[in-house]
Amino acid sequence: MENPSITQTDRAHKRPRKISWHFPKKILRRFRLYRQAKKQNATPQSLQPAEAPPVSSESRPIVAFSRKELVLKTSTPVKPIAHGTMAADLRRPSIDLWDQVDEKRKEITVRNQHESPFLRLAPEIRNKLYSLILGGRTYRFKDAIDRGHAVLETNGERHVLGLLLVCHQIYSEASLLPYSLNKFSFREFDISLNPFLDHRRLAHFQAITRIELVTYQAEHMWAGSHCDSELLEEVESTRAWERLPNLEEICVIVDLNRSLHIPYGSRDFRFRVIEENQQALEEQVAKWRPLILVRFFWA
Repeated sequence: MENPSITQTDRAHKRPRKISWHFPKKILRRFRLYRQAKKQNATPQSLQPAEAPPVSSESRPIVAFSRKELVLKTSTPVKPIAHGTMAADLRRPSIDLWDQVDEKRKEITVRNQHESPFLRLAPEIRNKLYSLILGGRTYRFKDAIDRGHAVLETNGERHVLGLLLVCHQIYSEASLLPYSLNKFSFREFDISLNPFLDHRRLAHFQAITRIELVTYQAEHMWAGSHCDSELLEEVESTRAWERLPNLEEICVIVDLNRSLHIPYGSRDFRFRVIEENQQALEEQVAKWRPLILVRFFWA
């Protein structure tokens, strides 16, 4: 049965009938005006990427500081803050952040001081609770190979520092305690220790008291009688003693499993030479910082 919609002309040329769409007159007119205006405004300057909106001088920028950290949310874009060096922190004038807090947050802070059961405790009791919750840990950091900062190994533990996020007063009181009450462990200098120090501020440097260095170049520490090991060179190159003024203890974890080139049965030679290099390392650290305690552990 033939389709009555197909004409003789369409059958002769063997092509389907052209379908026409009927737009409303208003839509078609608006589309023509839009296309005409687009052609008129298509200049090379309009094709250039748009510039970023200027930062308003009336908006409060994000303030980065050493003792207390506070993020003020604004509706206008702000410039990112670059991490400064220790010399820049020393030159930076002190900032009274309480003047930059809005009245609503001030009221919340004052109300928490009078109504919070925890904040009404004596300062000595609060410090004791802070030390029990935030202290007594060894923070081990992953190697920053694919990233620019060191990442903390939590081993599945969540909210390690969640107490600091409760309120501003708790953060102000206990923000430096994780640095002073814990030990920080690093595996490599270039990809672990240095990225960690590059993202810390002056107050963080002053609070760190103990670090742990896990060396995988143990064969350099006892394979010869010399003390020019890579560990000494890397420690000296990082200038850690200048960046950590209150450092009290260094724990060196020596990995014995990496020195497999030492012949079997040379146990006495191995421990005799490693003791000599340990003594050389202690003497070298004593020249830099006499009050630092160096401890060795063999793993």
